[in-house]
Amino acid sequence: MGLAATLLSVLASSIAVFSETTFGEPLSQDRAAGSFAPLCSGLRFHCDAPGGPAPVPCRPASPFNWPALRELLSNPEAAQILADSPALANEVSIAASVRQEHGPACELDESSWVRSKLLEVAAAASPADANRLRLPRARRRFSAPILGSVRPTGWLKGTLERSASGLAGQLFEFYPPVVDSNFVGGQSSYSGLLEDLPYALNGLIPLAAVTGDERLEELSRSAVERVLETSRANSGWLGPDEWPDSMSHSRSSGDDLDQRSGLLSASIWSRLALLQALVQYAEWAGGGPGELGCRCFEAVEAFLLELTRRLDAGLCRLVAWSSARWSDLVLVLNWLNANPDGPRDGTCRHRDIRTSESTGRRLRSMAWIARVQGYDWERWFSDETFPRGLIGRANFSLYSHGVNNAVAIKWGAAWSAVYGSEEAAEYSTRAWKQLLKHHGLPSGAFGADEHLAGPEPHRGTELCVVVESMRSLEEAYAAMPSNPGLADSLEKLAFNALPAAVSDDHWMHQYLTQSNAAYAGIEDLESSTGDDADKPLMSQVFGNVGADATAYGLSPNFPCCTVNFAQGWPKLVALGLWLWDDGGLRSGLGEMPALLSAVFAPSRISLPQPVGGEVELETSYPFAPEGPLRYILRGIRPPFHLLVRVPEWADISKSQVIGPSGEHWPIDVKASESSLGGNAEQPDRPALLSLNIQQKDSVWEVRFALRWMLRPGASWGGSLSLGPLIFAKPLAHQRLALPMDDGPYGPGKHPPAEVRDELLLADPDSWWAWAVIVNGSSGQGLSSSVRMQLGQPSSEGLLAFSTDPLACPLAVHVTAVRWSAWQRMLNASYSVYGPLVLPHPPLDFEDLLPDLDSATELEMKPFGCTRLRMSQLPILASSIAAEQYVSTVAGALNGNAAQERAQLAGAEVGNRVFGAAMPSPTLASLHMQPLGLQAPRGLPMPKPLHLPQLDHCDAGDATVLPTQVQNDLAITGRQLEELTEYAAALSKSLQAERTRAQAGDLAVGLAALAVDLGKAEEIATQLNLWFVDNSAKMKSQDSRTSPSAWLHSSTAELNAQVGALSGRWQGVHEVNHPSDEGRAMAMPAPAGNMAAVAGPWGGAA
Repeated sequence: MGLAATLLSVLASSIAVFSETTFGEPLSQDRAAGSFAPLCSGLRFHCDAPGGPAPVPCRPASPFNWPALRELLSNPEAAQILADSPALANEVSIAASVRQEHGPACELDESSWVRSKLLEVAAAASPADANRLRLPRARRRFSAPILGSVRPTGWLKGTLERSASGLAGQLFEFYPPVVDSNFVGGQSSYSGLLEDLPYALNGLIPLAAVTGDERLEELSRSAVERVLETSRANSGWLGPDEWPDSMSHSRSSGDDLDQRSGLLSASIWSRLALLQALVQYAEWAGGGPGELGCRCFEAVEAFLLELTRRLDAGLCRLVAWSSARWSDLVLVLNWLNANPDGPRDGTCRHRDIRTSESTGRRLRSMAWIARVQGYDWERWFSDETFPRGLIGRANFSLYSHGVNNAVAIKWGAAWSAVYGSEEAAEYSTRAWKQLLKHHGLPSGAFGADEHLAGPEPHRGTELCVVVESMRSLEEAYAAMPSNPGLADSLEKLAFNALPAAVSDDHWMHQYLTQSNAAYAGIEDLESSTGDDADKPLMSQVFGNVGADATAYGLSPNFPCCTVNFAQGWPKLVALGLWLWDDGGLRSGLGEMPALLSAVFAPSRISLPQPVGGEVELETSYPFAPEGPLRYILRGIRPPFHLLVRVPEWADISKSQVIGPSGEHWPIDVKASESSLGGNAEQPDRPALLSLNIQQKDSVWEVRFALRWMLRPGASWGGSLSLGPLIFAKPLAHQRLALPMDDGPYGPGKHPPAEVRDELLLADPDSWWAWAVIVNGSSGQGLSSSVRMQLGQPSSEGLLAFSTDPLACPLAVHVTAVRWSAWQRMLNASYSVYGPLVLPHPPLDFEDLLPDLDSATELEMKPFGCTRLRMSQLPILASSIAAEQYVSTVAGALNGNAAQERAQLAGAEVGNRVFGAAMPSPTLASLHMQPLGLQAPRGLPMPKPLHLPQLDHCDAGDATVLPTQVQNDLAITGRQLEELTEYAAALSKSLQAERTRAQAGDLAVGLAALAVDLGKAEEIATQLNLWFVDNSAKMKSQDSRTSPSAWLHSSTAELNAQVGALSGRWQGVHEVNHPSDEGRAMAMPAPAGNMAAVAGPWGGAA
């Protein structure tokens, strides 16, 4: 049957068979009424299973991804794609059969369009030329080098070595969910998703490849062998397979269908990470037919063919996790499309794998299945739909899930590689911009403490969000090198958020990391009582996470980050530092090959043919921000382009290139020599620096002049950055060991000695509340506000993101003032479990200004070199020019009153706070959030302030307030006074608790000394009697050296110590019992009866 006839048949059968069904199941009464299908615009991204509300896994609110369907049917190859894929034809048929009673008007319009377009496709159908010639490229598309061709050097080599010897490199040797994973027949997986081994292997393989560690290479080989053994001989399915062919959807009820589809989604999704791991191993190991590298390639292809067969047969579909993370599947398909005969120039081809030319088309149609059955991220990240702040627990869904958003960033870039237009990559830029705009944090990440959490600095970011965002940005920048901001963001994550969440020795990590944090540990061990005592202790501060999410340890909160964070550093080396374009060699194009230095870190790359040779980047960046990027080229076969990213933070007017002969060029001149340097975001500045290499061996230097930048906070304050580094005030803290988990998340019976869990508690006596003073917010004004200090480590290899000042020698010094009123609020919020939610500074009160006469120099460190920190601080302007800039960029407070308040602090330093962008900062900023906090013992939490609401009025009435409002303000003033008194009471209560603790320690000390004195009395008495009895027999008696004299001096010292402690005890007693003043205080009596015994020498024995 021809294509046209086939498609007309599909269309006719769809209208007849599926008019009363959706996905092969009878429509429930509620769904038939249209309750399941929201409006096409402003779609509520909320997961409801067809049988009613259900936990994850579930289906999206609408079963139709209309943008994907439009794109599919508008594709020139639509006819061939639909003919190759019954699963896609089924999806289109369902969408074409929506009737009036099935959905709202907009979906009826979409369905009508699909029906008419399907008729057009059928009428125009003709055999597609699968081997058509590629058109010349509108722009270059870079790809990552072959895994293993990039090696870290300098400080980065040390970081990867610590990762290899730490948790990331040891999981396969002791961690039960990995060593004994159910995925390979074990019994210790921590979740039915079976993600443990696939995640861990996805990090282990690139770590072994970039370090060259023989132990890791053997672990990788052994783990891959175990995985391949699970592949069924006849089907190719990887891992456990509990879905035999006989279990089809047509034989299942709706509820059973959704339950089983959800479970199968987990079964599919866990394979996505595994497929990425196997693709990496195939590329790294290479080899010929029968060798392990080629066996990985064959296993990946066989699994995808089997998955396609099951999708076409209606045995499964992408739902929930696999539907949300469909872009990871497209990444693997892209790799297969670029390497159709195996890695490294097709050394693995086995003719028995592809039984016909249609096999290749079937794999390509798999990407369209992922696009159509996948989540509609295009609409989610649109201005009309994307959430602009914290999402409450009642609205959580897989769309709002932080890691899903991090993975989805790359959907546009991945889709544009082969299956869509190059412009589709722009959707990745839009996604990242939306996340930063509405949820961005000083750390460079976005707020997602399990679900999107807004931009407040106390909100957390899951470590999985960090590493998955890095992976997405690596892919996005490769697709869009004209947007250097993507690589800038990748550097910020790698040099700030990632190292801050991992301990110096790489054995511990956090699940959630805060930009402002004075505590990392367990929130409240007493909040789970009664019937809930046996349930997991959930956070009262963050999203859907446990109470231990900020602790450092083996598997705080949930083990997903334990097995997934390992990919962060090695994939940065393998996929992010260097990008390669062969000039269209495989496509028959004759362009000049190009190597792009994307992320700056010390490393070297071995180049493929036709260029060959090696390029090394020698640098201490980012620890020496003003140092050069020194490119050393060895054995190159010219000509080719060496491209260098021009960061958005660079001052190109002061930056320069130094050529092999010592010649100097401004950056803009070298960038303009090539059409490759255009900047998509800022046309007036280059995106790439182009170095035209004409010599076999040469050395080039690039020096980017850095600009200090202030990043405004969402509602208050700002953070200071230089290049990719964010700076924070580190908080001195104590480290307390926590008991290890002995459950399914625990380390097993024989963990390495380095495995531990820790709680970090900031010293409550240290000063946290600072406000930074700047002379201006850009240019010379800001630069003059900051003094950079670069220490000298003992060796370059010691450089690291670490709390060790020798390893992380970079610091900056700024002028800052204490803010006593804010400090009192911080102290008031401090509880026995630490302040997980630090209150906002009192931005809008004339009587709660910073201590402007306390200006001093404040040292700040890179964010990645801190564990507890304050990275977002109030920023004060010290000049009229800076004041004007702050008002323009950050937004004014409110009207003339705010301008008047800005002058209250005097001419030298204004109290205008940088970043007060909220429409109306009010007294509410003083009220700390009570979630997760406890008042000190015996004191209740303060009541929230109830503020008067001011209606808009004309300018002429601005100075006259209604009587009711004046009364409300007076009440509010009294509430503020009560709150201030409450804060003072809190401080006094804390001091009293400290003194009581000191008193207890003194009592113990006095009791111990009393015991010692009693023993000394007994010994002295016995020895003295002996000397008395034997004095006549002794020939010489020196009273200065006799045992009796020694005992006399010793007991005298003890008595002096007891006297000193008695004085201290008296002082403590007076503090704790002021009513007892003047009354004698009883002291503990020494044990025994210390009577003086006269010896023969006349002294006390």
